Parts: sequence; C-alpha cells; structure tokens
Amino acid sequence: MNRKQKNSLILESLEPRCLLSGYWEGIDVDGDAVFVELRGSGELEVVTTEDGLGEQIETIAVYDTTKGSKLTVDVFEFNGDGYVDVGEIDAVGEDLKQIVVYGNIGRLEAGSVQKIYFDNAVTLDGETGEWFIDSNVKLLYAWGDLDNTNIQITGKTSKVIIEGDMIEAGLLVDGQLRKMAVFGDVAEDSMISVLGRINRLVVYGFLDYSTVETGYQLKLLHVGMDVIDADIYADWAIHRIYVDGGIENTIIETTGRIRVLDSWDWIIDTDIIAGPQGIDKLFAYNLSNVNIDTPGDVWFVYLDAYDSNANWEDLYIVEEDYYYWPVFDVEYIDVVYYDDYYDFYYDPYYWDTYYYDDYYYDAYVDYFDPYYYDYGVYVDVYW
Repeated sequence: MNRKQKNSLILESLEPRCLLSGYWEGIDVDGDAVFVELRGSGELEVVTTEDGLGEQIETIAVYDTTKGSKLTVDVFEFNGDGYVDVGEIDAVGEDLKQIVVYGNIGRLEAGSVQKIYFDNAVTLDGETGEWFIDSNVKLLYAWGDLDNTNIQITGKTSKVIIEGDMIEAGLLVDGQLRKMAVFGDVAEDSMISVLGRINRLVVYGFLDYSTVETGYQLKLLHVGMDVIDADIYADWAIHRIYVDGGIENTIIETTGRIRVLDSWDWIIDTDIIAGPQGIDKLFAYNLSNVNIDTPGDVWFVYLDAYDSNANWEDLYIVEEDYYYWPVFDVEYIDVVYYDDYYDFYYDPYYWDTYYYDDYYYDAYVDYFDPYYYDYGVYVDVYW
C-alpha cells in the first residue's frame, strides 16, 4: 500500500483523519474513549473517518518497530459498549512483541508478532477477514469469537485460545500447532488446517460441519459435545480422539495408524479409515451404519451397549478373523465384576482404581487440566 511520509499530518472535517506518532486518542462511533499506543521503537499512524458519535478507526499502521515493540488499543467505556472496532492493523514487514486490542479486529498483517490478544475477529464490511502473520506465534488469544475470518501463520504456533466460537473461520498454520482450545463450537464450515503436527486440540462445544486436518500427526483431539458432518484427517497417524458426545455423518481418516477412537455415545453413518498399521482401540456405546476400512488389523472394539447376555453372532465382523469384542469401557461404569473382586471404584474427577488379576492400579486424573488424560490404563474386563 502507499504509505504517507512520516512527517505528514492531515486533519480534514468529514474526511479521513491521519495522525502519525506513538500515541492517539479519540472517541469511537458509540461514544467510548479510545487510546492507541505504541510502546518501544517505532511510530504509529491512525487513519479514521467521522462516524456516529465520534470516529471509526479504519487503519492502524506501524513503522520502524522492533521485536520489543507493543501495540495496545484500549477503551474507556463512556456512552458505548466498551469495545472498539478496528478495521485493519497494518504491520507489513514490521516486528512486534505484542498486539492487544480491547475490541474487534477486521484485518491484520504483520511481519512478526509473538502474542495477540483481542475480543473478536470480525469484519466491518461483511467480507471475509484476512490475517497474515509471517512468523512463529507464541499465543493467539480471543476473548470472544473468531467469526468469518481466515488466519494464516507461516511458522509454528505454541498456543491458541478462543473463548467463544469459531464460525465460518479458518486457522491455517504452516508449522506445528502445540495447543489449541475452543471453549465454544467449531461450526459452519470452519477449518483448522496444520501442515505440521497437532499436539492437542480441545473443542468444548460441537465440532459441526467443519474440518480438522494435519499433514503429519494428530496426537490428541477432544470434543466436549457431538461431532457432526465433520472431516478429521491426519496424514501420518491419529493417536487419540475423545468425544464426550456422539459422532455422526463424519469421516475420520489417516494413511497411518489410529491408536484410540473413543466416543461416549453412538457412532452413526461414519467412515473410519486407517492405513496398514490398523486400528488399536475403538470405544463407543454402539455403532450404526459405520464403515471401517483398513488393510491392517482392528484389535479391539469396546461397545457399551452389550452386556454379558449379548448375542455374539450379531456382532459386526469387519472381515474374516477381525472381530468386534463386546467389552465395557471401564471409564464409563461404576461397578465391575472381575474374578473375585467387587466394588470397582470410579470417580471421574479425582481417582480411578483398576483391579486386574491380583493387583490394583491407582491413577490420578487432574480434571482441571483439559490437556491431561490418563487413558493408558484400560483393562479388559469381561462380563
């Protein structure tokens, strides 16, 4: 874009207003006081237009910054809602340590930035917002939604936290994604696409009509509600998928191995595809119209719907010599009879006790850490 000279200052009534310095203050469209500050090296340019009770911030541009520079857009609630809309943040080719916006960002482009905090990523003109960050990112934190916006990060990303929903949004990461948590839904054709490995992805709401894909390994995906009309793909392997609801009309695919696929409820109208390494463990309440396709072995399928009187002849056979084994998933029941032992104690928030042969195993589960699970202590408890 054509940038103004650093000594320019334009003030025209009813026309765009530009101010170049390290600090700007004004009144936004609904009457709140807004303060824009660049700390550290560099200079700041704010372009606004008169609108409503004050001014609409069209563009915030920074120049000559370093990796220690911090950009903050703060709001003092006066007559409005306490939030400010920023049409665009232009830091093309510039370095920043941190961007904090107490409001909504439409578009953003930066040479590098380590941490970004904002309320919502939304567009002001109805078009899809585009963010481009040409670096590694340590933290991307949204207090609200990621809505109708595509974010592309060329490096690895350490942590992404979205306290609201991902709606018609995309997160595209060229490197590794270490941790990501979405406290709402990932829905309406959203996409999380990572060329490297996804270590931990937690969606507390629904994964609905959206895609999760990685060009390497998907180590952990945990969904707190249902997975519906979704595509989940990992090029090398899927280590663990845990769904606290059900899975319906979904494709789960890898060219390698699926270690654990665990659904609390039914799995319905779904394709589960693995490579020659096969599938280690599949947990569900029951299956309906599920296609399992792998040239490898399917070792265990635990179906909670079956009890000791289940008709084994009715169990679904993947192919000859590969059987579903109707064993209760011990994570989800309170009492298990095994040999001479009784009173299987299970508290999902604190302690698990597993009786196995002549020994018992205590495993502490930290309920408050959504990234830690102790699923490595399943035992085969036959009824």
